[in-house]
Amino acid sequence: MKREDLLRIVGAEPLFTTGMLLGPGTDVRDVHKQLSRWKSGGLVVQLRRGLYALSDLYRSSDPHPYEISNMLTPGSYVSLETVLADVGLIPEAVFVTTAVTTGRQASRKTLFGTFVYHHVKESLFWGYVHVDLPGKRSAFIASPEKALLDLAYLRSGSDAPGFARELRLQHLDMIDEAKLLRYAERFASRKVARFAANIFELARIEREEFSHSRCRLSEHAKIVQGGHAMFRFTAIFEKVSEGYIGFVEELPGANTQAATLDEARASLEEAVRLVIDANRALAEQTLANRNVIREPLDIAG
Repeated sequence: MKREDLLRIVGAEPLFTTGMLLGPGTDVRDVHKQLSRWKSGGLVVQLRRGLYALSDLYRSSDPHPYEISNMLTPGSYVSLETVLADVGLIPEAVFVTTAVTTGRQASRKTLFGTFVYHHVKESLFWGYVHVDLPGKRSAFIASPEKALLDLAYLRSGSDAPGFARELRLQHLDMIDEAKLLRYAERFASRKVARFAANIFELARIEREEFSHSRCRLSEHAKIVQGGHAMFRFTAIFEKVSEGYIGFVEELPGANTQAATLDEARASLEEAVRLVIDANRALAEQTLANRNVIREPLDIAG
């Protein structure tokens, strides 16, 4: 098999397997030898035995981390911190792709990143969906509810109230509490059940804080020159090992993390705008086709 044959067979596929190169009359041993030569020559990159990608020079697109995760360990789905960060339930960036499998626990470092796999028994291998990815790709990914409970099941001490608080969970309104309860019951674990109860309590607190913050928005409105309203909030910043984290006292969901204090300030200002825009869009969606009165509300300080 020549290089041109490989490029024609692989085409735009970001990943390919040895099986894709086998055809009638093809000796698998010859294919393995050729792949070894192409690997040494920099034409292909090996992710694991039987799984490859073309090198940067010949690859038309990078594979999605979720697809890589599924293919590195067949019989796995993306879950835990990766899913929680992706849907916005935790504010921190996650620099490895975490997954759940019924196979052995493992960590794989590749050209495309690090992929970590946690073992669960077969009776807990559920709660994931087949999700479309960019470039007409797809992968198996846990629902947010299952990702939370997978984390609780796999982490020691997760049933302590402090554990849930330390996750710094946000946007808990996106969690389907009925589904979370059903899933927790399927785990048949007291630890997971207590963790779910702690999540329900955090969600209740978040709802109360959100309602309270909306009432306080008007208290922070100041009319400035030109007749435009400017909202004044209280920003809190804390130095951590990765740089600075910040959040707004009066506006749940507005938080950030950056390398420097100046970057954190700028990022937090943008986060506030995004949260206000999202709240406005949600209100417009909720009030669609309803006969309401909308008017400015200014309260003198």
